[in-house]
Amino acid sequence: ARALPWVVAGLVAAAGAWGLDARDLAGDEVHMLVGDPVWIGQRALDPRGGFVGHLPWSYWLRWISLTLCGDGAWAWRLHAVVGAALASGLTARLASWRLGDAAGAAAGLLVGLCPVLAFHAQDSSNYAWSAATGALVLGGLWGVAEGRERAAAWLGAGLLIGGLNDVYFVFL
Repeated sequence: ARALPWVVAGLVAAAGAWGLDARDLAGDEVHMLVGDPVWIGQRALDPRGGFVGHLPWSYWLRWISLTLCGDGAWAWRLHAVVGAALASGLTARLASWRLGDAAGAAAGLLVGLCPVLAFHAQDSSNYAWSAATGALVLGGLWGVAEGRERAAAWLGAGLLIGGLNDVYFVFL
């Protein structure tokens, strides 16, 4: 039962990593900011610039991946696979609280392998992390309502990462 979220996340990560570099970077991926974390943070938070909507979280993760793994398409997209795997593992954990392990596994796999998240798991964008922050916030709110241990940590992590991931999330 404790391993369930890890198993689901691992399966989604394996599915997402399969063919991660099968296509060239295209569309929005080509126009992503690349730079050191300080520069990215300054650029993302500068209200005078035209860079709006996406805050630095995924750019920072991409920078780590590119620094450690080189400049291939695989390295550009690795952070998105991690976000999708986290979203699916958290969903499995949440569903298993009420519905049991089998339903938790099914829910986590359904989220992680649904076409929209599966696409964003293989795209160098911040959208897979949006799903992960949604799962964290939902888990935190649900946990607070039920008096669960560590619920505030789930909620705090979701709000922090969500606020660093997408400017529109800050409105939450």
